[in-house]
Amino acid sequence: MNESMFENKYEPLAFKLRPTDFSKLIGQEKTVTKLQSLQKPISLILYGPPGTGKTSVSFLLCKKWNLPYRQLNAVSSGVKDIKDLSSEAKSIGSLVLFIDEIHRFSTSQQDSLLESVEKGEFILIGATTENPAFRINRPLLSRCQIYKLDSLSEKELFEILENGIQYLQMSL
Repeated sequence: MNESMFENKYEPLAFKLRPTDFSKLIGQEKTVTKLQSLQKPISLILYGPPGTGKTSVSFLLCKKWNLPYRQLNAVSSGVKDIKDLSSEAKSIGSLVLFIDEIHRFSTSQQDSLLESVEKGEFILIGATTENPAFRINRPLLSRCQIYKLDSLSEKELFEILENGIQYLQMSL
């Protein structure tokens, strides 16, 4: 009975199927081509409908940049979490900070990111389903590039479904 209930054997299928490199990412070719051409890490906002690959793209960029990766969800995180990560980033140099639902951060929470983003301690990747021009404050937007992800086509969704079925058949 030494098993931990927090081992990864109960990961959701979507997490298990997450692409491990850009060549395995389905859809978003135009945006991915632009992101792959980046020569150095930059802070950015990924904007698009749910299920378009924002989290997957953030993982792949982090892997490409070979930086430590930390993730927050704006619904359940606050300024204290950002300050804790800022201290960590200062001690190690830089880290990728992925914030899901960044549009839900208040103005003061967004402002708490500014210094670390400006100094390059945080390479911020924000994900949002809302138009960033309306939900992200101007000082933070001015420090980020915005990349729009489009809805996946039926063909792309079918390809993802086939991958899931293959995975499940192999694991039986």
